[in-house]
Amino acid sequence: MGIQGADSTTTAVDLSLQPFGGNVGIGTTNPSTKLDVAGGVKVGNETVCDSSRAGTIRWTGTDFQGCNGTIWLALYISTTTTYTYTGAQQSFVVPPGVTSVSFELWGAQGTSSSYAGGQGGYVKGTFNVTPGSTYYIYIGGQAGYNGSGTLGFAGGGATDIRYGGTALANRILVAGGGGGGGNSGAGGAGGGSTGGNGASQYPSMCHGQGGFGGTQSAGGAGGAGGGSDYGYPGQAGSAGSLGQGGNDGSYSGYTAYDGGAGGGGYYGGGGAGGGGAWQGGGGCYRYSGGGGGGSSYISGSFTNTNNTQGGRNGDGQAKVTILQ
Repeated sequence: MGIQGADSTTTAVDLSLQPFGGNVGIGTTNPSTKLDVAGGVKVGNETVCDSSRAGTIRWTGTDFQGCNGTIWLALYISTTTTYTYTGAQQSFVVPPGVTSVSFELWGAQGTSSSYAGGQGGYVKGTFNVTPGSTYYIYIGGQAGYNGSGTLGFAGGGATDIRYGGTALANRILVAGGGGGGGNSGAGGAGGGSTGGNGASQYPSMCHGQGGFGGTQSAGGAGGAGGGSDYGYPGQAGSAGSLGQGGNDGSYSGYTAYDGGAGGGGYYGGGGAGGGGAWQGGGGCYRYSGGGGGGSSYISGSFTNTNNTQGGRNGDGQAKVTILQ
């Protein structure tokens, strides 16, 4: 059955179509659903949302919203944006109508030498946001960007989110980077409340010891230099600090570095100690341990959190998922 009509100025009159098992078509003579519209449908900015209007859609001028019977909520299909390493600051601006997002971060792996660099850590959390606000994203690099030590085999950089500014104090979520691998041991994994310790094959002899992982309140200690019993000890690694991994200590008699530096993190991991030597030139002067991993951090404003040590190879990464 077709219905044709003319323009009318009549107001306050409802038009009800009841096809009794059939379909209603607008602009089409062969409707395939209960309401089949050939063309666009314009939606206005309804103001009232109550139980009688549950399921109603409106256009506010900036975004679509749906009435759940009580309040209007933004209509968004969950979308995820992935951020990869660039060596520079990146940003996420909250779209109109969005009030909740999920942040996922992976720290970078430390540089490998004779032994592997420690893997970067992983953190995740849900965060309530305000439309138009800006979140600054720093992706850790395996070559050391964003806080790792760089003397020796570089630790992996941390990956973090900052809000309200770009200083270290503005970090709200951090995934720790792994420690650099040394010639005498692997780097410690980044992440967790405390980063992993760097390894050393013979720490009780003349090999430089591995650095220690960063914690929630302090950087990891540097590893001791090797060979103190042989007359020519290696230099101790430097400790990590807030947002910064420590450096590897030089090996005995040389201004050179063959151990792992600490990974970046909330607090960075310590660098490995340098290898020692004994009089006459023998010893372990080329054998330094791995750097310590940096710790991760999750501020108390997050929900649905996950904080895992290790798991990431290569550069860091971040994902932002719109939830609501």
